[in-house]
Amino acid sequence: VKPRTLFGRTALTLGVALVLLQTLALGIIAWQITFPLSQRAADDLAALMVLSARTWVELPPITRADFEHELKTNHGLSIGAAREPLPASTSYLRYRFVLEAALTQRAGQPVPVHTTADPTWYWADIPAGGQTVRLGFARERIGVSPPAAIALLVTAIAVLTLLTALFLARRLTRPLAQLA
Repeated sequence: VKPRTLFGRTALTLGVALVLLQTLALGIIAWQITFPLSQRAADDLAALMVLSARTWVELPPITRADFEHELKTNHGLSIGAAREPLPASTSYLRYRFVLEAALTQRAGQPVPVHTTADPTWYWADIPAGGQTVRLGFARERIGVSPPAAIALLVTAIAVLTLLTALFLARRLTRPLAQLA
């Protein structure tokens, strides 16, 4: 349905233009800032996890408890020997896949990241020194829920864009309406 009034056509034109501009801006932010930052963060976490697994394996068993406590306290990582395989993960968080790629690259073989019965923790079995070391971290370590943040941002932008388009259209068409 095409608007018949000058106000309606102007509001629609401005609204569409502003929505396209905001979509382009969000795309650029995601592509140039968000994705590279998440890859860098995943690579840093993968490096810490692989180094921790290799260090844990090389430590004498009597000193491992102190190392485990240090990792838990200062880095939020839980570490120990993997006794049984991890269940298949049901998490589709994008960061999980980015972290898996970084872990696989650093470990030299596939290292999937899993959730268990407790979905607030993520776990990975990392091969080190002929053993498999299980490392876990809390979901809160990787930040807020991206879908919720994106939905809130898109909603706020849409409302602001619509209000701006209506305001500008009214401001542009009011003198013309008075002149007519």
